[in-house]
Amino acid sequence: MKLLRNQHGLSAIEFVISMPIVFLLLIGIINLGLALVKYNTINKQAQNAVRYAVTQVYGDSSSTADVTKTECVAIFGNDSCSGNPLIVDWDNSTDTVSVTNSSGFAKVEINYNYNPVVVFGLADLTFNIPLSASAVMRTGL
Repeated sequence: MKLLRNQHGLSAIEFVISMPIVFLLLIGIINLGLALVKYNTINKQAQNAVRYAVTQVYGDSSSTADVTKTECVAIFGNDSCSGNPLIVDWDNSTDTVSVTNSSGFAKVEINYNYNPVVVFGLADLTFNIPLSASAVMRTGL
């Protein structure tokens, strides 16, 4: 019985030691999930943009749609560049969209820098995780 009385408060100490590790793991899992959501978004936007580039040329002599309009579809979801970017936190200075057309194939590539969520007063610690997605579709010519 004397040994059990000396154990009082031990669970509180174990809790204090283990909780920072659990919180860091939780933050890492949340950041990984957010990065996968961002990657899925840019991948779907690249697919939509390349589909637009190939299908919006009916009766036109070119094999793909206008590059500027295709870039707008990749970022905004429409060809008029209006509204908010569908890719949240899109930065025109660092994030890029490239549209190429060669050998009968159209390609849209989106490069996006994902900024992870950092908490616990580490706001000065900023870093980017580069995400890149591309989609290719045959132009029919």
